[in-house]
Amino acid sequence: MAGLPDPAKALSTTEALLTQAANDAVEEMVIGRKRKRGEYASYCEETRAKNCALRN
Repeated sequence: MAGLPDPAKALSTTEALLTQAANDAVEEMVIGRKRKRGEYASYCEETRAKNCALRN
């Protein structure tokens, strides 16, 4: 994932492992958010019609 520290540039094995673990945790959180938001991304035709009626 872009923007995260590169474990290959770590000064020690311990630092590389910790960096990779942190990167994995961040990626999991970001992916989890996207997945959660995806449940609400699509609406059935009836819900769309109701939303349009409320907006007008």
